[in-house]
Amino acid sequence: MKITMFPGSEKNTSSGFVNELSFEEFAAQFVECHKGGKHDGYFVRGELDPVHRKDDNLSDSNLLILDGDASIDDTDSAPSPSELHDILKTAGVNHFIYTSHSHSHERN
Repeated sequence: MKITMFPGSEKNTSSGFVNELSFEEFAAQFVECHKGGKHDGYFVRGELDPVHRKDDNLSDSNLLILDGDASIDDTDSAPSPSELHDILKTAGVNHFIYTSHSHSHERN
């Protein structure tokens, strides 16, 4: 699958690069957890052509991203990561679950 990767910075919307990885290779990049800044590095779910972060430029995608944050007002608004894992595993869906910058013990 092709993923467009950006080295970081909210304003960096055009100096990314397209990387072709297997699902396992992509997931392996999330094995070690480090908390960086909000916009340190990020990826887009497919190949951008041209490489500029806009949905109109997403030429293809083989990756589905679910943002599973619970609402601040309703902490039951999203399933727990372990519950979601069990559901996806039972359905035979290859997946990995990772946290984002906004995740903390008090939130999400």
